Amino acid sequence: MRVMTLNLAHGRKTRAHQALLWRRTLERNLSEIAELLRREAPDVVALQEADAPSLWSGRFDHVRHLAILAGYPHRLSGEHFCIWRRGRRICYGCSLLSRVPLAEAVSHKFRRTLSIPKGFVSAALRHPGQRSPATRVVSVHLDFARRRVRRKQVEALAAELAGDGPLIVMGDFNCQWLGREETLRQLAAGLGLHPFEPESDELPTFPSRRPRRRLDWILVSRHFEFGGYRALPERVSDHLAVVADLKRTSRLR
Repeated sequence: MRVMTLNLAHGRKTRAHQALLWRRTLERNLSEIAELLRREAPDVVALQEADAPSLWSGRFDHVRHLAILAGYPHRLSGEHFCIWRRGRRICYGCSLLSRVPLAEAVSHKFRRTLSIPKGFVSAALRHPGQRSPATRVVSVHLDFARRRVRRKQVEALAAELAGDGPLIVMGDFNCQWLGREETLRQLAAGLGLHPFEPESDELPTFPSRRPRRRLDWILVSRHFEFGGYRALPERVSDHLAVVADLKRTSRLR
């Protein structure tokens, strides 16, 4: 199974703000992402900063637009930040695109903080004819500003996802594996997850113009092992997309 994670940056690509762009420019930017999806052909895509119809980003559903262009029949969107301005709204969150049906869908908004609200979506993924337990896939976005808030958010994430089934957690974690911050290590320990080469300095994802920090991750449970893992070079966002090829661990089949 191939999976991908990408922070969409509201469709603005690497520009300063989506509100400064015409709708046709946003659509063109999303078309580049759809082309990337068609080329890489992931089975499941985790998206962050994915906009519902919003005043500041063209007033159209970015996730639906991508799903249609890239040929994904199944999608799940979570609205983790929504405000109204003069009868018009700004609304976005995390999303999933999938080639197979998504069941037991969940959207969770983290506790409100002084920062912009974040959250995650998750769903059970079962391929036709699959007898083994369904895989739960997650798209998550953690707070960008404070380490303490991120720790609280992964505690909430771990509480919601506790169990022993196959699990894939993807997203923009706004932190790295190494260093004083233990957020990623805390999440991995709490849910029995492991990353691909966590100490590698060859997989930075942010900022996409000149990547220096590895903020975007794919973590998997013991049911999977990595057959490949790449940060794609295309600058379709201010983050680079990450793609992983996964295979079931033979001893658990």
